[in-house]
Amino acid sequence: MPNPKKSDEQEYESILKKTGLPVYRKPEWRNVNFGKNYRADFTVTGENILISRPSGYATLHDANQSFNLGYEVIRQCISDGAPYIIIEDYSNLSGVSQDARKFFINDLKYRKNVLALIFCNTSAMFNLSIKLGTKIYSIKTNIRIAKDLSEAILLAGNIQSKKKLLPKNHGDLLNKNLAHKITHQKEWSLELDEYSMRFELINDDILHPVPSGFLKVKHIDPIFQLQKKVFAEMNLKDGEYYLLSDLKALKGASLKARLLLEKALGKWHREHPLPMLIFYNANWISRAAINIARAVASYNVRIADNLNSAIKLIAEDKSRHLQPDHSGTCDTQHKSKDRNQKYVDELISILAGINWEEQDSEAITKKINPSHPFRPVAEAVSLIKMDIDQLLQERDRSEKALLESRKKYKNILENIEEGYYEIDLSGSLTFFNNSICKILGYPAAKLQKMNFREYCDENYIDSIFKTFNQVYRTGQSADGINWKLLQEGGAERFIETSISAIQDDNENIIGFKGIARDITPRIQAEKEKEKLESYLRHAQKMEAIGTLAGGVAHDLNNILSGLVSYPDLLLMKLPPDSPLKKPIQTIQKSGKKAAAIVQDLLTLARRGLPDLSILNLNALIREHLNSPEYKTLLNHHPLIDVVPRLDRSLLNMSASGVHISKTIMNLLTNAAEAMPDGGTIIIATKNQYIDTPLPGYERIKAGKYVTLRIEDTGTGMTLEDKNRIFEPFYTKKKMGKSGSGLGMAMAWGVVHDHNGYIKINSTPGKGSAISIYFPAVNSDISTDAPYARHDLFNGRKETILVVDDIQEQRQLAAQILTQLGYTTNTVSSGEEAVEYIKNTPTDMLILDMIMNPGMDGLDTYKAIIAINPGQKAIIATGYSTSDRIKQAQSLGAGACLKKPYLIETLAQIVRKELDK
Repeated sequence: MPNPKKSDEQEYESILKKTGLPVYRKPEWRNVNFGKNYRADFTVTGENILISRPSGYATLHDANQSFNLGYEVIRQCISDGAPYIIIEDYSNLSGVSQDARKFFINDLKYRKNVLALIFCNTSAMFNLSIKLGTKIYSIKTNIRIAKDLSEAILLAGNIQSKKKLLPKNHGDLLNKNLAHKITHQKEWSLELDEYSMRFELINDDILHPVPSGFLKVKHIDPIFQLQKKVFAEMNLKDGEYYLLSDLKALKGASLKARLLLEKALGKWHREHPLPMLIFYNANWISRAAINIARAVASYNVRIADNLNSAIKLIAEDKSRHLQPDHSGTCDTQHKSKDRNQKYVDELISILAGINWEEQDSEAITKKINPSHPFRPVAEAVSLIKMDIDQLLQERDRSEKALLESRKKYKNILENIEEGYYEIDLSGSLTFFNNSICKILGYPAAKLQKMNFREYCDENYIDSIFKTFNQVYRTGQSADGINWKLLQEGGAERFIETSISAIQDDNENIIGFKGIARDITPRIQAEKEKEKLESYLRHAQKMEAIGTLAGGVAHDLNNILSGLVSYPDLLLMKLPPDSPLKKPIQTIQKSGKKAAAIVQDLLTLARRGLPDLSILNLNALIREHLNSPEYKTLLNHHPLIDVVPRLDRSLLNMSASGVHISKTIMNLLTNAAEAMPDGGTIIIATKNQYIDTPLPGYERIKAGKYVTLRIEDTGTGMTLEDKNRIFEPFYTKKKMGKSGSGLGMAMAWGVVHDHNGYIKINSTPGKGSAISIYFPAVNSDISTDAPYARHDLFNGRKETILVVDDIQEQRQLAAQILTQLGYTTNTVSSGEEAVEYIKNTPTDMLILDMIMNPGMDGLDTYKAIIAINPGQKAIIATGYSTSDRIKQAQSLGAGACLKKPYLIETLAQIVRKELDK
């Protein structure tokens, strides 16, 4: 992109200076880039001559941007509708595109008020194209060609003279009286919100501020700071400089800004005296404001039409040609007085007819002739009216905005979920929204002036008061404060709140405010989570202990078989009067007690499913109350009284009678031992429909339940006891005096194996109540009759294959079956059993369910019925019934035989299966 040479720039400045015309230039008009290869430069000289100096090659886009800037220069410097002359200096223009040339021609056709268009520094070819284009495109604008810029400016002056755009005594364009230079620096500009200011220096002693936009109070200080900077940098002398301001681009000023500006100018004059302040290009509003201000100003304030007029006023002031006229006679004075009185009467008449309700402030000035001597007074009154209207409008807007703000504020407060509150220093509510009413559960009328102590949980009052006191002492807000409240009905609510201080105009704390949100669901969820975590930990602990107990029980069952089953065989062979009979019976009794403990371990381990049948809970309770175990309990605790309260219409349930009976016995034993000084135990049953969760359970299955409740008047339980009561081996009893600590753990396992629920209510010193809920059924009670004693020994030489991975178990079962009259064979694995059945038919299988390693009972039975469909079999196990046992039974296997083997039980089950 070609850049103007320095010599060209100097020559350009020299030409402008020689003309003597005022030169008006802004930094933003100088050498502006519009593309990679094009720039433009604009200058206004005289009052209506626009000089355009393009450089480089112009495209359509470049030309469009350049023309827009040219229009902006015209708008700022030339009066609206005034004719003007354009000088195009093409000394640095290298070329123009075809579409850019067409754009220029079209723009020229529609331009208004262009007195002449003068081209200079053009080539011969370009001059020819101008002449041809003028005729071809019928351009009516006066287009002229000059040799250089000096000739172009002289030509423009001649055109102005012929059109009488210059005063008759103007002379030529080199009139030195109008000559002035303008100095400007980038640092002398100020860009503020909706307002800008640019300072220039004219003829070395005229400070020339050019404002633009709307003046506000916040703009005053930056303006005078910059003015002080320019004043100091240009070494202006107090009393020997002039202040001259162009108000053409000033859109207006607020009333407060005008008043503050007057004070700031007065202060400036006291610090830096100025002989004259001149405003020009002012509209009627600005003129009125100036006329009002200059009446009280301590310096000379004048108003001029334009820059040249203003400079003339300064020149006249310098030469002191303005002298007061003291000539005249008394007659002249009287005529002048009468004339002035007439003007006064006219003005009073106009002022009396003012309609103050009219919105048009210019209505007053429209009623008085512009040449009237008191026209400035009318303008001043118009300005005052406009200020009053503005103040009233601002007041109305403020009141409306305040009303809308209050409505919006109230609407926001009433619709947010969080509660907003304000309280005084005594802690009484003074303001709150609807959410606070919902949180506290009180109506608004009752909450007003209610003190926080009235709805705060008593355990939180001290801590909340301390927080209020801390905020009062430090002034620092407090956040995340948890607060427990009591609603009007007594329900508990938890809130999380902030607390901040409320201050008056003197920054004294007069109360507190804050935002409160209801966190009750979160607190409840956390408590429920803690319960579930505790339940999970208990379940995991039970599972770990159950795994251990199951393994121990399995091994003990194998060991106890010898202590339980062999005594039966020995007793069958001994004569009735044998001295060995009693010791052997004692051994067998001990083995059975040990086997019962093993069954408790299996229940604790929850290994498999209990054997369920339809029964009635009342019958089990009555059976236990008539049992030897119950009589033993009464003998140990003679001061207790057991009161049954059994519902006669109690529904049946599907349960394991052995497990339920053992649970009843354990609960009664615990209740009795909780009353060392005696008391009452109530054992009650009833039907109950449940559809809401019970304590300790997240959800329950809604329906009918059979309820067992055992209530005592004993010592009760602490919170720690309640939390650990179902832990295996946890007991408050003395070692060796009572049970092993498995009773409640076994009860927990039994209840959950029966899909039931258990609930404990207990208070230290006031006793305990344990309620158990079993699902009810509508089925009838099972009526299978037991085998008679004489049916035990009825083997008919049927062949029975015993399949067990433990040798002692195989041998024991074989001996018992042989004693009962069966033909017996044994194998040690499922694989051997399959091979045996392939070659040797057998009447019955006794099939151990768990065999390691290799096939278990279910897989073995599946393989055998594939060879021999309908093969009879019974399942032997050291555990409770499991899913795999159930599957084997669904395929055709018979009853489940529990270890250790009892001859009576074994004989009954085998005979029953063979007789099917």
